Amino acid sequence: MNRGLLATSCVLALILAISGCLHGPANNGGSGEPALYQTNTNDLYQRFRAWKRHTDGRVGQDVHPTTLAERAGIVFSSNRHSRHYKLYMRHPDGYLVRQLSYGPGDDLFAAAAPTGDRVVFSSDRSGTWQLYLLEHLEDRDPKRLGEGDAASIHPAWAPDGQSLAYSRLSPVSGDWEIWIYDLRTATTQRLVSGLFADYHPDGKRVVFQRPRQRDGQWYSIWTVQLDGTRETEIIAGRDYGAVNPTWSPDGEWIAYNTVSPQLEGSPVTRSGDDIYMVRYDGRQETRLTQETAPVWNPHWSADGAIYFCSAQGDQTAIWSLSPET
Repeated sequence: MNRGLLATSCVLALILAISGCLHGPANNGGSGEPALYQTNTNDLYQRFRAWKRHTDGRVGQDVHPTTLAERAGIVFSSNRHSRHYKLYMRHPDGYLVRQLSYGPGDDLFAAAAPTGDRVVFSSDRSGTWQLYLLEHLEDRDPKRLGEGDAASIHPAWAPDGQSLAYSRLSPVSGDWEIWIYDLRTATTQRLVSGLFADYHPDGKRVVFQRPRQRDGQWYSIWTVQLDGTRETEIIAGRDYGAVNPTWSPDGEWIAYNTVSPQLEGSPVTRSGDDIYMVRYDGRQETRLTQETAPVWNPHWSADGAIYFCSAQGDQTAIWSLSPET
């Protein structure tokens, strides 16, 4: 394997690990639960049991869901037809699945524009992870955004559709950073160190995850203003990481994943991981799932439902639930 391909493969393994695409066998026995997350389950979970399944592929994994405006469709990544992940679309209540992206490499972290007519995503089709834009859903020739070779993943649209927040791997420090890409001027600006940003509905701040100093894989959830001020840690577990944050449509809540303890030297999670939500100020933390199989990649859609992927029944598919906020 040449050096460039090896580097790309290593970055892909890291991306899949930190975004929840690598699942180990579900096994909660003996793992315990940190005190921060201990909850009386007798009266909390019943209202969240009504999950809805949206994809039903028999092979591969369906991951990283995003939703088009006006419930026009769910866009997600899947390796159902090849060893590489490609973008697919399905109506939330439909059966037909349509492939949206083609070509070499993996396509992950799709994000639909607020207007629903454009999709931006990350791909390593050029040999390094970069951002690409589908100007419309019939577009077979996505446009690469930006220049340079620094790995760039997980784009998120600003509410006005004029800029993107994304994660960029610093070639100097080796740390992930949040950058802003201006679609009007094709210019970029560093915001803060961290990963997986999501814009607040008012467009003035983002939520993101950042590794705690004690462990590079132990993430907590932060927010920051777009001018780089008011960095605030919202939630941090004692023994579990918190990742993949997403804002509610009204900007009052943040949904995120917990990360299970990991086997030493392995990027694969040891037990089932779950989705929580918390108010923007860190209060009223609520557990939304309690499953033996991993539950990952939450995306809070404009219609109020949280879409996610889960390996229920040994097949990773896209599901949704509707929390009461």
